Amino acid sequence: MGGQWSGTHGFRDVAYASRRGDSAKTIPVGGFVETWALGAVPVTADGAVALNKKPFSLADAVGVASMAPSRVFGQDLPPVGPGGPGAGFFALVPAIRMWAPDAGLDDAVEPQAVGDGGNLENYGVLHLLQRGHSRIVVFDCSETALSTTWDAFADPPTKGDVDEYIPALFGEPVNYGVEAMEKDDHVFESEGLPRLIQALQAANATGNGAVANVTVTTVANEIYGVEAGRVVDLTFVYLDLPEKWLASLPAETANASLTSKEFRGFPRYSTFFYLALTPSAVSLLAHLCSWVVFQNAELLAEKLAPPP
Repeated sequence: MGGQWSGTHGFRDVAYASRRGDSAKTIPVGGFVETWALGAVPVTADGAVALNKKPFSLADAVGVASMAPSRVFGQDLPPVGPGGPGAGFFALVPAIRMWAPDAGLDDAVEPQAVGDGGNLENYGVLHLLQRGHSRIVVFDCSETALSTTWDAFADPPTKGDVDEYIPALFGEPVNYGVEAMEKDDHVFESEGLPRLIQALQAANATGNGAVANVTVTTVANEIYGVEAGRVVDLTFVYLDLPEKWLASLPAETANASLTSKEFRGFPRYSTFFYLALTPSAVSLLAHLCSWVVFQNAELLAEKLAPPP
Protein backbone atom coordinates (compact mmCIF):
# COMPACT_ATOMS: atom_id res chain seq x y z
CA MET A 1 0.00 0.00 0.00
CA GLY A 2 1.53 3.27 -1.11
CA GLY A 3 0.53 6.87 -1.70
CA GLN A 4 -0.13 6.38 -5.41
CA TRP A 5 -0.74 2.66 -5.93
CA SER A 6 -1.83 -0.27 -3.81
CA GLY A 7 -1.83 -3.98 -4.59
CA THR A 8 0.60 -6.74 -5.43
CA HIS A 9 2.69 -7.53 -8.45
CA GLY A 10 1.38 -10.33 -10.66
CA PHE A 11 -2.00 -11.94 -11.04
CA ARG A 12 -3.26 -15.32 -9.87
CA ASP A 13 -6.29 -17.24 -8.69
CA VAL A 14 -6.26 -18.00 -4.96
CA ALA A 15 -8.56 -20.45 -3.19
CA TYR A 16 -9.78 -19.07 0.13
CA ALA A 17 -11.32 -21.32 2.78
CA SER A 18 -14.26 -19.98 4.72
CA ARG A 19 -13.71 -19.14 8.38
CA ARG A 20 -16.02 -22.00 9.28
CA GLY A 21 -13.90 -24.35 7.19
CA ASP A 22 -16.90 -25.80 5.39
CA SER A 23 -16.40 -24.22 1.97
CA ALA A 24 -13.85 -22.57 -0.29
CA LYS A 25 -13.96 -19.95 -3.03
CA THR A 26 -11.45 -19.11 -5.74
CA ILE A 27 -10.89 -15.39 -6.15
CA PRO A 28 -8.61 -13.61 -8.66
CA VAL A 29 -6.06 -11.40 -6.90
CA GLY A 30 -3.16 -9.19 -7.87
CA GLY A 31 -2.48 -6.02 -9.77
CA PHE A 32 -2.58 -2.40 -8.69
CA VAL A 33 -5.21 0.27 -8.26
CA GLU A 34 -4.76 3.92 -7.37
CA THR A 35 -4.86 4.09 -3.60
CA TRP A 36 -7.59 6.72 -3.42
CA ALA A 37 -9.92 4.16 -5.09
CA LEU A 38 -8.99 1.24 -2.85
CA GLY A 39 -12.19 -0.44 -1.74
CA ALA A 40 -14.22 0.76 -4.68
CA VAL A 41 -15.76 -1.70 -7.14
CA PRO A 42 -15.36 -1.89 -10.92
CA VAL A 43 -18.48 -0.94 -12.86
CA THR A 44 -17.34 -0.90 -16.48
CA ALA A 45 -14.98 -2.91 -18.64
CA ASP A 46 -12.66 0.08 -19.14
CA GLY A 47 -11.86 0.19 -15.40
CA ALA A 48 -14.23 2.89 -14.16
CA VAL A 49 -15.08 2.45 -10.50
CA ALA A 50 -17.98 3.21 -8.23
CA LEU A 51 -16.52 5.13 -5.31
CA ASN A 52 -17.20 4.61 -1.68
CA LYS A 53 -18.82 7.43 0.24
CA LYS A 54 -15.34 8.92 0.55
CA PRO A 55 -11.98 8.16 -1.09
CA PHE A 56 -9.57 5.85 0.73
CA SER A 57 -7.60 8.18 3.00
CA LEU A 58 -4.29 8.33 4.84
CA ALA A 59 -6.21 7.65 8.06
CA ASP A 60 -7.65 4.50 6.47
CA ALA A 61 -4.16 3.40 5.41
CA VAL A 62 -2.74 3.96 8.90
CA GLY A 63 -5.63 2.02 10.40
CA VAL A 64 -5.05 -0.97 8.12
CA ALA A 65 -1.26 -0.94 8.52
CA SER A 66 -1.57 -0.75 12.30
CA MET A 67 -4.00 -3.66 12.60
CA ALA A 68 -1.40 -6.21 13.70
CA PRO A 69 -3.94 -8.39 15.58
CA SER A 70 -6.08 -8.97 12.48
CA ARG A 71 -4.84 -12.53 11.95
CA VAL A 72 -5.33 -13.37 15.62
CA PHE A 73 -8.84 -11.92 15.65
CA GLY A 74 -9.73 -13.65 12.42
CA GLN A 75 -8.18 -17.08 12.87
CA ASP A 76 -6.65 -17.90 16.23
CA LEU A 77 -9.08 -16.77 18.90
CA PRO A 78 -11.80 -19.15 20.07
CA PRO A 79 -15.32 -18.37 18.80
CA VAL A 80 -17.49 -16.02 20.80
CA GLY A 81 -21.07 -16.84 19.94
CA PRO A 82 -22.04 -18.63 16.71
CA GLY A 83 -19.51 -18.95 13.94
CA GLY A 84 -16.03 -20.29 13.34
CA PRO A 85 -12.60 -19.21 14.64
CA GLY A 86 -12.48 -15.51 15.37
CA ALA A 87 -16.25 -15.09 15.48
CA GLY A 88 -17.14 -12.13 17.66
CA PHE A 89 -13.65 -10.62 17.30
CA PHE A 90 -13.66 -10.63 13.52
CA ALA A 91 -15.89 -7.57 13.50
CA LEU A 92 -12.87 -5.62 14.80
CA VAL A 93 -10.86 -6.38 11.66
CA PRO A 94 -11.11 -3.81 8.83
CA ALA A 95 -12.44 -5.13 5.52
CA ILE A 96 -12.03 -3.71 2.02
CA ARG A 97 -13.62 -4.77 -1.24
CA MET A 98 -10.69 -6.12 -3.24
CA TRP A 99 -10.62 -6.92 -6.94
CA ALA A 100 -7.97 -7.74 -9.53
CA PRO A 101 -7.96 -5.20 -12.39
CA ASP A 102 -6.70 -7.81 -14.89
CA ALA A 103 -9.51 -10.21 -14.06
CA GLY A 104 -12.26 -8.18 -15.67
CA LEU A 105 -15.60 -7.47 -14.07
CA ASP A 106 -17.02 -9.86 -11.54
CA ASP A 107 -20.36 -9.60 -9.83
CA ALA A 108 -18.92 -11.28 -6.74
CA VAL A 109 -16.56 -8.54 -5.51
CA GLU A 110 -16.52 -9.20 -1.79
CA PRO A 111 -14.92 -7.51 1.22
CA GLN A 112 -11.70 -9.11 2.39
CA ALA A 113 -10.13 -8.77 5.82
CA VAL A 114 -6.97 -6.66 5.81
CA GLY A 115 -4.31 -5.86 8.37
CA ASP A 116 -0.67 -5.21 9.13
CA GLY A 117 1.55 -6.62 6.37
CA GLY A 118 3.86 -7.87 9.12
CA ASN A 119 1.35 -10.63 9.76
CA LEU A 120 2.99 -12.31 6.77
CA GLU A 121 6.36 -10.61 6.19
CA ASN A 122 7.72 -7.46 7.75
CA TYR A 123 10.27 -6.24 5.22
CA GLY A 124 8.72 -6.11 1.77
CA VAL A 125 11.36 -8.56 0.51
CA LEU A 126 8.72 -10.85 -0.99
CA HIS A 127 7.23 -8.05 -3.06
CA LEU A 128 10.63 -6.79 -4.19
CA LEU A 129 11.40 -10.29 -5.43
CA GLN A 130 8.03 -10.39 -7.19
CA ARG A 131 9.04 -7.24 -9.04
CA GLY A 132 12.28 -8.84 -10.17
CA HIS A 133 14.76 -6.95 -8.01
CA SER A 134 18.13 -8.64 -7.56
CA ARG A 135 19.64 -6.20 -5.04
CA ILE A 136 17.84 -5.62 -1.74
CA VAL A 137 18.75 -3.60 1.38
CA VAL A 138 16.74 -4.28 4.55
CA PHE A 139 16.75 -1.98 7.59
CA ASP A 140 15.57 -4.29 10.36
CA CYS A 141 14.60 -2.48 13.57
CA SER A 142 13.55 -5.65 15.33
CA GLU A 143 12.66 -5.89 18.99
CA THR A 144 14.73 -9.09 19.11
CA ALA A 145 18.44 -8.61 19.75
CA LEU A 146 20.84 -10.53 17.53
CA SER A 147 22.35 -13.39 19.52
CA THR A 148 26.12 -13.15 19.54
CA THR A 149 26.55 -16.74 20.78
CA TRP A 150 24.25 -18.59 18.39
CA ASP A 151 26.14 -20.87 15.98
CA ALA A 152 23.79 -20.78 13.01
CA PHE A 153 25.87 -23.39 11.16
CA ALA A 154 25.32 -25.92 13.95
CA ASP A 155 21.94 -25.08 15.50
CA PRO A 156 18.54 -24.11 14.08
CA PRO A 157 17.07 -20.76 15.11
CA THR A 158 15.17 -20.54 18.38
CA LYS A 159 13.25 -17.82 20.15
CA GLY A 160 15.53 -14.94 20.98
CA ASP A 161 18.28 -15.71 18.45
CA VAL A 162 17.24 -13.23 15.76
CA ASP A 163 14.24 -11.44 14.30
CA GLU A 164 11.80 -14.23 13.43
CA TYR A 165 11.18 -12.95 9.89
CA ILE A 166 14.77 -13.65 8.82
CA PRO A 167 14.82 -17.46 9.28
CA ALA A 168 11.40 -17.68 7.60
CA LEU A 169 12.87 -16.29 4.37
CA PHE A 170 15.29 -19.23 4.38
CA GLY A 171 12.68 -21.89 5.09
CA GLU A 172 13.16 -22.08 8.86
CA PRO A 173 10.15 -20.31 10.38
CA VAL A 174 10.25 -19.93 14.12
CA ASN A 175 6.69 -18.61 14.52
CA TYR A 176 7.01 -17.54 18.13
CA GLY A 177 5.26 -14.22 17.47
CA VAL A 178 1.61 -13.86 18.41
CA GLU A 179 0.60 -12.29 15.12
CA ALA A 180 3.23 -13.38 12.63
CA MET A 181 2.59 -16.28 10.28
CA GLU A 182 5.64 -16.82 8.08
CA LYS A 183 5.28 -20.47 7.09
CA ASP A 184 4.90 -19.57 3.40
CA ASP A 185 7.75 -17.02 3.25
CA HIS A 186 10.50 -19.40 2.08
CA VAL A 187 12.24 -17.66 -0.86
CA PHE A 188 15.98 -18.23 -0.31
CA GLU A 189 18.08 -21.40 -0.15
CA SER A 190 18.59 -22.39 3.48
CA GLU A 191 22.39 -22.43 3.22
CA GLY A 192 22.32 -18.63 3.07
CA LEU A 193 20.93 -18.20 6.59
CA PRO A 194 24.02 -19.19 8.61
CA ARG A 195 26.21 -17.11 6.30
CA LEU A 196 24.03 -14.05 6.86
CA ILE A 197 23.92 -14.56 10.63
CA GLN A 198 27.66 -15.07 10.83
CA ALA A 199 28.26 -11.90 8.82
CA LEU A 200 25.90 -9.88 11.06
CA GLN A 201 27.59 -11.23 14.19
CA ALA A 202 31.01 -10.33 12.81
CA ALA A 203 29.83 -6.81 11.98
CA ASN A 204 28.31 -6.46 15.44
CA ALA A 205 31.65 -7.41 16.99
CA THR A 206 33.37 -4.44 15.30
CA GLY A 207 31.27 -2.03 17.36
CA ASN A 208 30.22 -0.13 14.23
CA GLY A 209 26.78 -1.65 13.81
CA ALA A 210 25.45 -4.96 12.52
CA VAL A 211 25.53 -4.29 8.77
CA ALA A 212 26.29 -7.21 6.47
CA ASN A 213 26.00 -8.24 2.85
CA VAL A 214 25.66 -11.76 1.42
CA THR A 215 24.71 -13.30 -1.89
CA VAL A 216 21.74 -15.66 -1.74
CA THR A 217 19.79 -17.74 -4.26
CA THR A 218 16.03 -17.94 -4.56
CA VAL A 219 13.90 -21.06 -4.34
CA ALA A 220 10.53 -21.41 -6.04
CA ASN A 221 7.63 -19.95 -4.09
CA GLU A 222 4.37 -20.44 -5.95
CA ILE A 223 2.28 -18.46 -3.47
CA TYR A 224 4.31 -15.29 -3.91
CA GLY A 225 5.28 -15.89 -7.53
CA VAL A 226 9.05 -16.14 -7.00
CA GLU A 227 11.01 -18.34 -9.36
CA ALA A 228 13.99 -20.48 -8.35
CA GLY A 229 17.63 -19.87 -9.21
CA ARG A 230 17.85 -16.09 -9.06
CA VAL A 231 20.98 -14.70 -7.43
CA VAL A 232 20.17 -11.85 -5.05
CA ASP A 233 22.55 -9.35 -3.47
CA LEU A 234 21.12 -9.04 0.06
CA THR A 235 22.17 -6.46 2.67
CA PHE A 236 20.83 -6.27 6.23
CA VAL A 237 21.17 -3.33 8.61
CA TYR A 238 20.18 -4.95 11.91
CA LEU A 239 19.39 -2.77 14.93
CA ASP A 240 21.89 -3.28 17.73
CA LEU A 241 23.70 -1.19 20.35
CA PRO A 242 27.19 -0.59 18.90
CA GLU A 243 29.88 -0.35 21.54
CA LYS A 244 31.74 2.43 19.73
CA TRP A 245 28.60 4.55 19.47
CA LEU A 246 27.86 4.12 23.16
CA ALA A 247 31.44 4.98 24.06
CA SER A 248 31.27 8.18 22.00
CA LEU A 249 28.35 9.61 24.00
CA PRO A 250 28.71 11.89 27.01
CA ALA A 251 28.77 9.72 30.13
CA GLU A 252 25.44 11.10 31.38
CA THR A 253 23.71 10.32 28.08
CA ALA A 254 25.19 6.84 27.81
CA ASN A 255 24.14 6.01 31.36
CA ALA A 256 20.61 7.34 30.80
CA SER A 257 20.20 5.27 27.64
CA LEU A 258 20.80 2.13 29.68
CA THR A 259 19.05 2.96 32.95
CA SER A 260 16.43 5.68 32.52
CA LYS A 261 12.74 4.72 32.35
CA GLU A 262 12.40 7.28 29.54
CA PHE A 263 14.57 5.04 27.35
CA ARG A 264 13.18 1.72 28.55
CA GLY A 265 14.09 -1.03 26.10
CA PHE A 266 16.44 1.22 24.10
CA PRO A 267 17.22 0.78 21.29
CA ARG A 268 14.56 -1.88 20.77
CA TYR A 269 11.48 0.03 21.85
CA SER A 270 8.34 -2.09 21.86
CA THR A 271 6.06 -1.07 19.01
CA PHE A 272 3.12 -2.62 20.83
CA PHE A 273 3.38 -1.16 24.32
CA TYR A 274 5.30 2.09 23.77
CA LEU A 275 3.18 4.16 21.43
CA ALA A 276 4.11 7.60 22.74
CA LEU A 277 7.89 8.02 22.85
CA THR A 278 9.34 11.26 24.18
CA PRO A 279 11.25 13.57 21.83
CA SER A 280 14.47 12.58 23.60
CA ALA A 281 13.76 8.86 23.09
CA VAL A 282 13.09 9.42 19.40
CA SER A 283 16.17 11.62 18.95
CA LEU A 284 18.47 9.13 20.66
CA LEU A 285 17.32 6.30 18.39
CA ALA A 286 17.57 8.52 15.31
CA HIS A 287 21.12 9.48 16.26
CA LEU A 288 22.10 5.84 16.75
CA CYS A 289 20.66 4.74 13.41
CA SER A 290 22.22 7.69 11.57
CA TRP A 291 25.59 6.95 13.15
CA VAL A 292 25.44 3.33 11.98
CA VAL A 293 24.64 4.46 8.43
CA PHE A 294 27.62 6.83 8.43
CA GLN A 295 29.94 4.14 9.81
CA ASN A 296 28.89 1.84 6.96
CA ALA A 297 28.46 4.54 4.34
CA GLU A 298 30.71 2.96 1.71
CA LEU A 299 28.84 -0.36 1.65
CA LEU A 300 25.39 1.24 1.80
CA ALA A 301 26.19 3.80 -0.87
CA GLU A 302 27.22 0.95 -3.18
CA LYS A 303 24.15 -1.15 -2.46
CA LEU A 304 21.66 1.74 -2.62
CA ALA A 305 23.10 3.27 -5.76
CA PRO A 306 20.87 3.07 -8.87
CA PRO A 307 21.89 0.44 -11.40
CA PRO A 308 24.17 1.67 -14.20
